[in-house]
Amino acid sequence: MTPDKLWGAACVFLMTGTSFGSLIDLICIIRPGSLGETIELGWANYAACINYSLSILGGTDPGRQNPTILVRNIGVFESVWANLYSMLIIGKLMGLPRPDKG
Repeated sequence: MTPDKLWGAACVFLMTGTSFGSLIDLICIIRPGSLGETIELGWANYAACINYSLSILGGTDPGRQNPTILVRNIGVFESVWANLYSMLIIGKLMGLPRPDKG
């Protein structure tokens, strides 16, 4: 496990948040107000969707947002994926052989 692979794993984690945020943004374009409040489409809506997604990835409360059932279910799927991914990376790091000091 080289530093490049660790940075790559971090990039995949952040790209997961961006991808799910973009998916939620697409849902908000189709059904405005899917995040629980009507936000003007464009940058403000995209930023709110990314914020929601990264809050879910980080395991924090997304705030005052009361999303629709579809967005909540996507958030649950994202949360499970993020936890599994984190456990796999930590398991890989913990399973590495220790260098001999001798």
